[in-house]
Amino acid sequence: MSDDERERQVSNMLDADRITNQNQELYLRQWFRGAALSDIRADNVREFVCWAFFVKPYAQLNDQERVVFEDIRIRLQNQSKIIPAEGFNPNVSSMKLTEEPYSPLHRPLILYATIRLVHAFTARTMKSRGFTRHKIGSNTLHYYYRPQLDHSGRVAEVDLRDPDYPTDAKSGDRVQPLTPIVLVHGVGVGVFPYLHFLKRVGAVCGVASRKPNSSSSGGGRRHDHDRSSPPLFAIELPYISMNMDEHVPSVAETVAAITEMLTTHGITAKRNAARAARAAQAVASAGSYGGPVSPVHVLPSAAQTTVTDGSLHADGAMFVGHSFGTIVSGWVSKRRPHLVHGLCMIDPVVFLLNKPDVCYNFCYKQPESAGQLAIHYFASTELYILHTMRRHFWWWEQIQWASDCPPNRTAVCLASRDQLVPVDSVRQYLTAKQIPVTWMDNGRHAQFLAHRTHFNAVVNTCAQLYEAVLSAPVGIIRAPS
Repeated sequence: MSDDERERQVSNMLDADRITNQNQELYLRQWFRGAALSDIRADNVREFVCWAFFVKPYAQLNDQERVVFEDIRIRLQNQSKIIPAEGFNPNVSSMKLTEEPYSPLHRPLILYATIRLVHAFTARTMKSRGFTRHKIGSNTLHYYYRPQLDHSGRVAEVDLRDPDYPTDAKSGDRVQPLTPIVLVHGVGVGVFPYLHFLKRVGAVCGVASRKPNSSSSGGGRRHDHDRSSPPLFAIELPYISMNMDEHVPSVAETVAAITEMLTTHGITAKRNAARAARAAQAVASAGSYGGPVSPVHVLPSAAQTTVTDGSLHADGAMFVGHSFGTIVSGWVSKRRPHLVHGLCMIDPVVFLLNKPDVCYNFCYKQPESAGQLAIHYFASTELYILHTMRRHFWWWEQIQWASDCPPNRTAVCLASRDQLVPVDSVRQYLTAKQIPVTWMDNGRHAQFLAHRTHFNAVVNTCAQLYEAVLSAPVGIIRAPS
């Protein structure tokens, strides 16, 4: 982590703590596994902060790093008003998940064989729905892709690299290219639990994509659609899907692969300079989702232009992430913001990771309910998932702040009884930052996939966000810094 990144993280942490009225004593005690405050000494805190911000003990810090450490320590201490007693207590330990040994639970071979059958069933089902399966690199990224469908439900064979988008090669109808939707699943068995969800999102967003004709008050040229469905991507993450595969791609590798995925299918095709200039002029006013439009950031090049003459062109996608999938979606949002035209986060584990809740609930907590037991057995103690979390989970890469989200193009769905996420604090933080939240009363983590009311609420949130993405020029999306 660079000094600039440390400064950014500390500033955001302190800001979030003020917004959520964080109980500082409880916060510290939870990171030290419930130890009494009087048992936590100054050197215990020092070693924990060094692990969190430098990934090494205090004794290994150089002179410059010790200066930075001291600044962080003073700022955290001033915020918390807690001054631990001097010394080191060897009987107190903190949660340093990337350094500690881990103990997965044994799984019979038949379980992994069954999981392979589930993946095979998923592949067959996706194929029957018009998806093709692709791979980038030897094992960097696997994904399913289905092109845009026209109003008759057929594949709209339009070359997205053609800036004029004339007609559908089959029907002869003029086709408006729609922003693709990229689904990123959570920990479990890959895409399988999301089959129905993906189908519904594609259908509902297809209905939402219908636009009025040129006589409407929208100002730009629109094309009528009786029915259409946007291009759909479903990314597979084998390392959190109970596959017998210990390879975990880095953040940079994953983001590069997702960029290549979109490029391969013409989603990030370049536009000519004339269209880019007209697009810049088109960004005069736009509706927003969840609040007023923030200051306009005009995309600087034709490669990132998505609006021409009021018609939407697809140079990026709307990302829909669930649970761990919100981490991957967040990577793209932070590293390739021009590719993220909308961001829907369901049961997000990325917000307020400076709080101990997600770390403790997933990696340390003993199950006390049926839901917690399911997470414990099928996720947090499975060998390959545990390897990912314990050796490749660096909090500063995963954490998402409001400033990392597309302005006025982000929606979050929270379950009120989530077993992993500190949802009350996350809701308070997001509300303060004017990010709209869909609140699922009495919902639990991932329960929306099996609960009709919550399922419909999430699907409707995706549809509303997608409509907002289509309704406004994407020129307001942040360009890369």
